[in-house]
Amino acid sequence: MQKVYRATEYQFLQFNEIIPYSHNSSDVYSPYLVNMVLSIGPQILGMFEIIKRQARVRCADTFGAYRNALNRSCLLSKQGFFLRETRKKKQPFPSRGKPAWWDAYNKAKHKAPLGFNKINLGNTIEALGALFILHHIADVAQTNFNRGPTYDAADFTDSSNWFRVYTDGNYVSYKTKTSKSRTLLEGFDSPVFTMDKRFMPHLKNEKMIKSESYWTQKQ
Repeated sequence: MQKVYRATEYQFLQFNEIIPYSHNSSDVYSPYLVNMVLSIGPQILGMFEIIKRQARVRCADTFGAYRNALNRSCLLSKQGFFLRETRKKKQPFPSRGKPAWWDAYNKAKHKAPLGFNKINLGNTIEALGALFILHHIADVAQTNFNRGPTYDAADFTDSSNWFRVYTDGNYVSYKTKTSKSRTLLEGFDSPVFTMDKRFMPHLKNEKMIKSESYWTQKQ
């Protein structure tokens, strides 16, 4: 699944060289974007299935069922990503209802060709960013579980174990009232996005110190 994601991400990077998202409207339409989103949709469902198994939950194989099952402790709705070029933050999984990017995918898939015009640069970025988040979550679950029984499924699906930290190159930094740390980055990464929050359950009872200027530095 990661290789398929990388292939899709590479297509986006090539598109971005010609029509950079940092200098164009989110309403930009292109058949290249349509192809990307039509590829992202099945990947989203595939990653949901992988995370569902890791989380040991049962649900139907539909977007809504996956989202509801995995979001019981707000795992998805509180996740976000930063675009590296613009530092803009987006949260592609709303707490209620289906996201606009998924609706655009469905219309393009089931109402072609008229539905193609629902896909644009903005919802392509959100769709790819959502897929990036799912890959990161799946990687976190697999990495931590392989290290031993320190954490279980309830830990990584609980949003209170995910903290906002500053990503600086290959490092993540954070500060609490009692300590500060700068550690080597671990987890699924991307040249397009960076995670808003990281799985750091050892900080659950710590008081995080943060400021907007600190978090909005260039990623």
